[in-house]
Amino acid sequence: GDRARGSRIVEEDEDSGVRSFMKHDKKEVWTRLHSETLRQMVAAVPSGTYFEVASGPFDLKGIYQQVMQRVERTTVEKQVVESYEDKFHLFLFAAVTVLLLSNPWKRNSKPWKNGRAAKTAALVLLLLSSLSVRAKESAAGLFRQGNKAYAAEKFDVAAEKFQAAGELDPESAEIYFNLGSALYRNGAFEEARGSFEYAASVSDSEQMKSQCWYNLANSMVKTAETLRLQDPHSALEFYQQAAYIYRTALDYNMEFADAAYNMEVTRMLTAQLTEEIRQEEEKEQQENEMFKYIREKLEEFILRQTALNTATTADTLSAAAQQQQTLEKETRELTEVMKETGLHEAIPFPDGTAEPGPLQKTFEHTLKAAAAMERAQQYPALDPVQMEQKIALEELIAALGSAPADPNQQEGESDEDSSESDDSDMDYDESDEDSDMYEEADPFGDFSEYEEIRGVPPPNQTEMDILAEEARNQERRKQKKGGQYKGVDKDW
Repeated sequence: GDRARGSRIVEEDEDSGVRSFMKHDKKEVWTRLHSETLRQMVAAVPSGTYFEVASGPFDLKGIYQQVMQRVERTTVEKQVVESYEDKFHLFLFAAVTVLLLSNPWKRNSKPWKNGRAAKTAALVLLLLSSLSVRAKESAAGLFRQGNKAYAAEKFDVAAEKFQAAGELDPESAEIYFNLGSALYRNGAFEEARGSFEYAASVSDSEQMKSQCWYNLANSMVKTAETLRLQDPHSALEFYQQAAYIYRTALDYNMEFADAAYNMEVTRMLTAQLTEEIRQEEEKEQQENEMFKYIREKLEEFILRQTALNTATTADTLSAAAQQQQTLEKETRELTEVMKETGLHEAIPFPDGTAEPGPLQKTFEHTLKAAAAMERAQQYPALDPVQMEQKIALEELIAALGSAPADPNQQEGESDEDSSESDDSDMDYDESDEDSDMYEEADPFGDFSEYEEIRGVPPPNQTEMDILAEEARNQERRKQKKGGQYKGVDKDW
């Protein structure tokens, strides 16, 4: 709402459809934003943040930066886990020693043999328990060393210590949680995701599981940020998975405010990136249509120039000059079309280098063809006219050869072949029943249709592998469909 002026409340009559403003005591009701009340509400919530959006646009990037700062802070605050060191083996050793020294049996009596067997068994048990205790002692020591390195921000050293501790005690969720935190801090987000997921699978604590899924989602958001520019489709998938996993964290801890907050912001980022992809695809479609128009015009000019070259003789020079003038005018108009796109210029990069634009060579050859056509009109003799006409035709052919190819058609195949290859790219035929099953199992749908948070089993490593493989398959199909032009578009 508007804090300064306020706004009226629109009402619509259900029968007539007439719209009016709400009135009270024959006066229009005006509402205003009470920001102070909202700020007091936010102040009462731990880790609450107030963003005054009002009725206009707001800085989503600023909101996201604050969210990620809190994500970083939460990760630090929750990475230190207290680990108790067992000392029972000292008392066990003393008890067994006293038991052996206080044996009341005599050597020649029969019970001595049984007592001897009992002593041997006790010693074996003591030896096995000592080995187990030493292994746990070593894991606990490495765990403490990892925590010290983490506190000193030596995250690579901390990851090594936690990794070694995990090999000695693979059932410790705390060790793998801290390993994931160290990897996350070191920028190894993919490895961090594996550690958090494993920690959640071996943990018996719902609180720990919630923390694991929360940090796993944070790692996915980080991965999405690294992919957002060069591969927005994969970044979008990571955003969608992160929102789903934040919700899984809430399944284990409904009071986890940070998980709920990050889930909503991630959904906002998903919507924003979806819109960016839609706009980019729309722009790409418009450019593809423009490229198609340019190719068609060049093909037409080549046919007309070829016919003109054949028909030009000493007797038809005057008529040929008029036809050449018309073709020259249309050719220059085509170069103006290329100029309007801006794709005829070199594309600069931040490092000072530049790369040719997709229409740069096409524009240059078309411009040279128009210049040759202009010269062909000025010569009174046949030979120089035919020479310039030949140059014009060669430049038109070169322009067509350098024009961006049709992204929907592979090199060397017709439109019919292309459509057949698209059909054959399907991995298998899916029945209606299978399709419905996949739609029901899709974890990335609109969660707003559920009245309460769903209880879902936590994903395991196999499922994540399947998701990653499907993302790669989609990227492969997208690149195959993109053809030659897709690589140029990606470089932009």
